[in-house]
Amino acid sequence: MLSLIGHYVGSKGNEEAQGVDGERTQPLNDPSQKNRRSRRRPVLSRAFVVIVVLSALVPLFILQTWHESYVRQNVESPLDHVGSALRRPFRWRGCPSRAIDRIGDIEEFLLPSRMQSFPPITIISARPKEDTMDVRASWDDLSNITDDLSIAIHTVDTREMSKGFKRFDGEASSCRGYLERLDAKSGLRSKTASTGTPTLSFEGILFSVYKRVMADALVFHPNAESFVFLEDDAKLLDAEQFVKEVGVAMQRRYQFYSFFLTGKQQQKGSERKEPTCSYEHGTVAFLIKRRLMQAIIDADERVACGRLGIDMFIASRGPWFATTKGPVVHVGKRIHVNRRHLRQMFPDFLNFIGRTLQSILGFW
Repeated sequence: MLSLIGHYVGSKGNEEAQGVDGERTQPLNDPSQKNRRSRRRPVLSRAFVVIVVLSALVPLFILQTWHESYVRQNVESPLDHVGSALRRPFRWRGCPSRAIDRIGDIEEFLLPSRMQSFPPITIISARPKEDTMDVRASWDDLSNITDDLSIAIHTVDTREMSKGFKRFDGEASSCRGYLERLDAKSGLRSKTASTGTPTLSFEGILFSVYKRVMADALVFHPNAESFVFLEDDAKLLDAEQFVKEVGVAMQRRYQFYSFFLTGKQQQKGSERKEPTCSYEHGTVAFLIKRRLMQAIIDADERVACGRLGIDMFIASRGPWFATTKGPVVHVGKRIHVNRRHLRQMFPDFLNFIGRTLQSILGFW
């Protein structure tokens, strides 16, 4: 009797578990369905992460490859100044010209409590001494401003130094092998027709000159934090204005400050009727701190062997400030150096993309 009752209860339970068509239905809370749904979500999330990462890395890879194409040609790349442009909003604190204009009595400003010592001045000379007498005489006016500060002016004749760098001596010794490797890889036209050996460009020679002069200045003045460098055709027009700008640059601890007013500054500031205070180019007269000098000394072959001029390397580490008054003028002939302007960036980039796609697809 008990067995019959158990058989009847079991048969009723089976009938309730079956649907109308006789098929067995899955329980509502089936753990296998939950596991399937939980497996799909991680797969989709991983795919989304991979897509996001690739969408960020692929453009960076293309830009880096484009930049390396300029490096292989040993020419300036538009991407050399991207870092300076990105840092500009974070370092910009307003032009120092207002602080300079507020200085009244120069004697009070030059008190030892405000300016403990004047930075050493080095004139980089590539001309005979008799050709630069007028320029050097203009810097004697600094000694007439005050007796409280001793201003040391040192001249370095770089003519023999430059001849040695042209032969890849000293600081330029590593450039010979570097240029030969570039020539072997990309057919760089850096060889002379007579000897077939690579030649160092004017920018590479000048970069090596600044490396040597700055390294010597750090040794000769171990306690100085700021230095002033002048070209031998930089003439001082306003000694008092120059001293004021040096003082403000030192008080604000600028890594770099240019005392030469460029035409590009005047052109950009024409709408506001005042030149801009951002550094553009040139090494006519500038103040520089020890840390940036060490970066110039440590610059490797990818920069110092003619790809970047010394002023463009400095600009790429910026942004920096420059004078709006122009206490120093340039009286010599400016050597014209061909540069790739920023307006060429997008045409060059499109040409690079076209060549890359052509090599990949094979039918363009």
